Amino acid sequence: MVILLIVSFGLVSSSVAFTNHNLYWAFEIGASFDYSFSDTENGISYGFYVVADGLPSIPDNVTSFHTIVFTTDMDQYSAYFSNGSELSYVIWSAIPVGNWSVIQQLAEASYDYDWINTSTVWGWEKVETFPEATKTTTVEFSKSDGAMNRYRMYCNRVVYCHSCPGNFKRHCYSHHFIQ
Repeated sequence: MVILLIVSFGLVSSSVAFTNHNLYWAFEIGASFDYSFSDTENGISYGFYVVADGLPSIPDNVTSFHTIVFTTDMDQYSAYFSNGSELSYVIWSAIPVGNWSVIQQLAEASYDYDWINTSTVWGWEKVETFPEATKTTTVEFSKSDGAMNRYRMYCNRVVYCHSCPGNFKRHCYSHHFIQ
């Protein structure tokens, strides 16, 4: 009887210790994130920002990377040009922070990518080969707030890459078209 209580106690305490895997959102609803877009081939560049309109709950039992990623559905965020005009569509995402090893394990179980893990960013690089082209997609998230820091897509026929100067803007969506 005593042995059963000890085992039972051990199971309860380990499930409590991993509730939410210590993951949490490091920004609040209404948080704003500045980005820049550039298409150097066509001479197009502009600033924009994303506002978090909602935060999904993080389940107590996180079993896959998909259950913790901030969706790219625009019902959870809004995007605007720097002048305040609404931007109809932009790819944006965020992930919770707090336990990067759990995030890494969940992501590795779902994807076969090359992983990026520095002191300031976490993300991946994915290479896809097609008969007519090779596409490399790089996605990076800030470790301080979990917001997408960079989205870059490079193709040997078309290059998409965002960059922006300064420490206060994020790198996201630069489009460079190469024929």
